[in-house]
Amino acid sequence: MYLRLQIVVLLLACGACGRRHGDASSRSGGHSTAPGRLGSQRPTPSTRRGKPKAQSGNEAQAGPIQLREYVSSVNTSQQAGVSTCGGVLLFLGTSVSAGYGLKAGQSYPSLIERQLAATGYNMVVVTVAANGSLANDGANLLRRYRGRSPTIIVLELGANDALQHRSLATIRRGLEASIDSIRARYPKASIVIEGMSGDTDYEDSYGQRLARMYRDVAIRNRARLVPGLMRQIVGRRRFVQADGIHPNARAHRIIANRVWARLGPLVMEAEHGTSLDHSGRCEAAP
Repeated sequence: MYLRLQIVVLLLACGACGRRHGDASSRSGGHSTAPGRLGSQRPTPSTRRGKPKAQSGNEAQAGPIQLREYVSSVNTSQQAGVSTCGGVLLFLGTSVSAGYGLKAGQSYPSLIERQLAATGYNMVVVTVAANGSLANDGANLLRRYRGRSPTIIVLELGANDALQHRSLATIRRGLEASIDSIRARYPKASIVIEGMSGDTDYEDSYGQRLARMYRDVAIRNRARLVPGLMRQIVGRRRFVQADGIHPNARAHRIIANRVWARLGPLVMEAEHGTSLDHSGRCEAAP
């Protein structure tokens, strides 16, 4: 009788363990999320089986873009049927530049490409971006690029570092290392740095000091600065996806306008700096 009572108690305890485990899985959605990095969310089991997830408005819930597939598709379009005269606009960045969670054509680099075509600028747009990229990943991203020498390089790095509240000195060293890699490989390229804002992206003095750091890095390295890339976007439901972090399609339109305001004059200068010679080849204007 005593032995039978022990077995019953043991079975009840195991059942309780199973219920607790099941509750934890349902709360987490069945998958884990690495904290503090943009684009670190793993696809749900239904996504891995190829079942499309429901979408609401502009907030597409697609999984992260794979870097290798994304870069090769863009570079292929660059090499096939695209004029070789004119500049190359290269975006290096995080999952934001890659258009995490968006439909094709909704990311801000795609919107800027559309703006270039609408205004008649002859410039190829290429994006090399990876989920979770940090401030010092510029060199790694640059190695993925196989196209012509870029005319303008837009650097969207540091957001993941800031989400992890890394020290400003660490972020600064990473950004400057990325810029040094660009200068070493493409010394003639103009650089645009997309900065994190202080007053609304981050609520404490860390954000304000972060904004000043981006400004100082841009001045020191003779780069154009897009200040406050995510200003009044971070933490606002109507501008972020369901994960509460990544900007949705509406926010990408705002970001594109902010980037274009600083990028447009550089594009104009670049277009005026090239011309066609008598053989139809592209050469620098005198």
